[in-house]
Amino acid sequence: MTLKANPKMLDQMQYCEEQKIPLAIIVGERELEEGILKIRDVPTRIEEVSYLFMNLSSNFNLLK
Repeated sequence: MTLKANPKMLDQMQYCEEQKIPLAIIVGERELEEGILKIRDVPTRIEEVSYLFMNLSSNFNLLK
């Protein structure tokens, strides 16, 4: 899989399924704004939201 500037979630999840990658951590614009991240069980497609990183967006701003 090549890196794309604006990858599609469906393409990424299909890649995880093909490569037998069991978990995906999802951090998009909305997650950054809310200070959360989502953990998805790829085979079952069950998503859990984690609030452990409440300052996630400010941490990413420090990296810029």
